[in-house]
Amino acid sequence: MWVNPLYLRDRPAALGFVSRNPLATVVGTAPVEAAHLPLLLDDPEDPRYLIGHIPLADPLSAQLRRKSTVLAVFGGAGSYISPAVHAETVLPTYNFVAVHVTGGAEVVDDEDFLRAHLRALTHAGETAKSYAPYREWSIQGAAAERAESLLPRITAYRIEIERLEAKFKLGQNRTAADRRRIHDALATSADPNDREIAALMAEEAQPVSP
Repeated sequence: MWVNPLYLRDRPAALGFVSRNPLATVVGTAPVEAAHLPLLLDDPEDPRYLIGHIPLADPLSAQLRRKSTVLAVFGGAGSYISPAVHAETVLPTYNFVAVHVTGGAEVVDDEDFLRAHLRALTHAGETAKSYAPYREWSIQGAAAERAESLLPRITAYRIEIERLEAKFKLGQNRTAADRRRIHDALATSADPNDREIAALMAEEAQPVSP
């Protein structure tokens, strides 16, 4: 992924984004196959791998078993930025965030590892959900029996984090006044994607003044 230096982010920012946005597009190249799969960092403090699971029926699983190199693309909100927001004449664009992880993938043929991953993935999703008033759900009872019945049809895998690229395109090429105008427009939008981009803009190294 080509990244304008203005939009580059460091490893901690990239990994933080991955942790908050676990659903990735995993792309293999031999042949080209893609799957949309949630991935977890193996260690939040010093991760070396992304951990996931995939149905054996998915053609991409064969590539993972061959230890192919894959690309995991993590995307978040994206917002169209209208020229009408700017104080000067410009062209329309988009503000967005994307993180790419490239590395060798391998299947982990270990049902205990797979069970632990499914529990961790469920816990991560349950604790991150923002809708209420539902309590945290866990794999137990009939759900545990259902999960056990599916284990022969899926496999765990991991992707080594060999290359990590982060692009946070949030109007850094605009003036401070324009950034404030963009932020204020997005922050009051009815679209939650716009509000998420506004929040990210407010976290920039050069924060948007209220």
